[in-house]
Amino acid sequence: MGCQLEVRALKVRSLTIEHNELSWELESTLADVLDYTFQVLRSEGVEGPYDSISAEFEDRYLFLDDSIKTLHRYRQAHYKVRVRCKATGEFEDFGPVAIGHDDDLITLELRSHITLLMREFIGERCWLLPARTFGQHCPTCWNSSLKRRTRSGCRTCWDTGYVRGYMHPIEAWVSIDPNPNAEQAASVGTLQTNDTTARLTYYPPCKPGDLLVCAARRTRYKITQVNETAHVGSPVHQEIQLHQVPESAIECSIPIKLEEALRNIFLKPERNFTNPQQLEALGPEATDGIFSLYQVRS
Repeated sequence: MGCQLEVRALKVRSLTIEHNELSWELESTLADVLDYTFQVLRSEGVEGPYDSISAEFEDRYLFLDDSIKTLHRYRQAHYKVRVRCKATGEFEDFGPVAIGHDDDLITLELRSHITLLMREFIGERCWLLPARTFGQHCPTCWNSSLKRRTRSGCRTCWDTGYVRGYMHPIEAWVSIDPNPNAEQAASVGTLQTNDTTARLTYYPPCKPGDLLVCAARRTRYKITQVNETAHVGSPVHQEIQLHQVPESAIECSIPIKLEEALRNIFLKPERNFTNPQQLEALGPEATDGIFSLYQVRS
């Protein structure tokens, strides 16, 4: 039978720092709503992993998340609603959503143009690993009395203070400026510092402390600052400052697990490697679905 319920109008709202209000509706259906249960999931990263923050409940379409930890200014909470069929045990997740403005038509158009620019012309394929800011403290390096880490190079938390350190990788198309070559005198000798800037679309959302992996350059960057361009409160573009992680740092040892083999991964827009005089020269594999890049909405 599967899941015959479809969630719509999934929104996160809040007028206080103490809780978020998650609400949703159901599409019209002939199925009995009492044959299904709902459960709310939350994560710091858009791609997860997601943890359940509620027990399963029935016929309720509002949930107050009062377990938000507000000690980190840049923390982002993403929510999903899981609908499960009691008879079969099959379930379907709807979302994710995060707190923010509703996107108007101008915002959607701006995002479409910037996404097209990054994915098809000037961006390079990278992966963003959002840093954890709450959860289980690392049993190896966290001192509960001092409320801080007491050692570096920890492979349990990857020097974040929280077990597993980072969320699942998220694909991002980023335009990274070349690194300026610079040296800085220090008591231990000369330090070769590499800080640069980059820009990307509104997605994935970045925060200071996140890790950006650039496969083409075989380098990893720590995000140190994020500046957003927004239209009526809705982000459409991000300018970020990056610090290149030294090869000896523990962050360079974090394994990146992708479903696709490296030999099949393209790191630059495929259209940049052809110079066709007409669209027919590209072939169907390059032109099929091209209008989906514009995210046309009826």
